[in-house]
Amino acid sequence: MNKLFFIIIALITLSSCTTKKAYVKQDFIQGKPQIEHILLLIDFTSLKDDIGKIWDFDEDYNIKQQDFIHTHLSQLLRGKGYNVLPMTLKTSGLLLDPNLAVEHYKNKSLQQSLISAPFILRSVELNDNELNQLTDLFYLLNGTVSPKVANHIQKYRFASEDAAQLLSQVELPDNTAALVITVNRPKISAMKNIGIGLLSAGLVLGASGGTYVGISTLHGIPSTFGYFIDAKTGQLLWTNYAGSTSFKNSKSSFIKDIPAAIDYSD
Repeated sequence: MNKLFFIIIALITLSSCTTKKAYVKQDFIQGKPQIEHILLLIDFTSLKDDIGKIWDFDEDYNIKQQDFIHTHLSQLLRGKGYNVLPMTLKTSGLLLDPNLAVEHYKNKSLQQSLISAPFILRSVELNDNELNQLTDLFYLLNGTVSPKVANHIQKYRFASEDAAQLLSQVELPDNTAALVITVNRPKISAMKNIGIGLLSAGLVLGASGGTYVGISTLHGIPSTFGYFIDAKTGQLLWTNYAGSTSFKNSKSSFIKDIPAAIDYSD
């Protein structure tokens, strides 16, 4: 029984770490458009499914991870020759059902009241209208692009006109691209993971009150999505998807396949 337990856990771990091949729009590597600036937008959500029936949300941990990803990706992007704009949006739970209420932990203490999604919404140098446009951009991207997009982009309609319209209402310098990163990290106990592995799609997350955890977090599996969009045209220049990923170094970085700024110059 113990041997079977560890085999199942190993299979689940391996499947969750699969990285899909990144998609890069070849036409744009050949000199068009010119991209110099990056608007970096991050949604990072970690929820823990403990022994109770309600998910736990650790505010400090989620903020720490948002900031870490933003700092590290900014360094990588600067290494590719881009200027990372000071304006940014960092969120947790933006793509989750607003009816999803979770236990709120702050400073390692359980707070008195439950909180509902989105759990965190932090911005720098963005007004209310710009915040609305950029949150709508998150919804647009995660609602119209499938996880399979990295390998089969031609099979999906990407609403570039809608993306361009949303970004046109944000005061951005010329030659800007938006890099949108969505990271979901549900933490589910080992026994529940076994249930997910054996029962597949149908009966997941039942111990959390049957709540479906969101658009991108399919059946409680970790996921990372990335979208690199020309702010002027709304064209999707690059996208990637992974079941799990690390942002710790440039060699294994999720964004390593994004072309350098020189690839978008004359």
